[in-house]
Amino acid sequence: MRRNVVTFSPIEDMIKWHQATGKPVLMADNARKRETIKDERDTYRDGEYSLVDGKWYADVVDGLLKHPAAIGAPLFGASIRNRHRARGLIDEMEQPGREAIREIRGANQNVARWLSKFEC
Repeated sequence: MRRNVVTFSPIEDMIKWHQATGKPVLMADNARKRETIKDERDTYRDGEYSLVDGKWYADVVDGLLKHPAAIGAPLFGASIRNRHRARGLIDEMEQPGREAIREIRGANQNVARWLSKFEC
């Protein structure tokens, strides 16, 4: 199978893979915990859950904007926190992680401003 894009993880390997293949790169399967919280209600299988680190994501996106071969950075496994994946931007009751969402929104707004430089 021929691939047009190389996916990578962790981010430190991005330049190496681009130099080795000459192909654009997509960061894959990355997220970072801001804080781990003990589960007092016994909801989560490991007895704790984690808050998403939106600042880390914003910093990653900012770094990728400076690398000409980078084409993206999805936030891995971070939509809904549930009993099995004890990390997410909203919990099971759909309460948002406001701090992470604010930081991620800021990163996405920076991307939009960056992209606007290329629009005709």
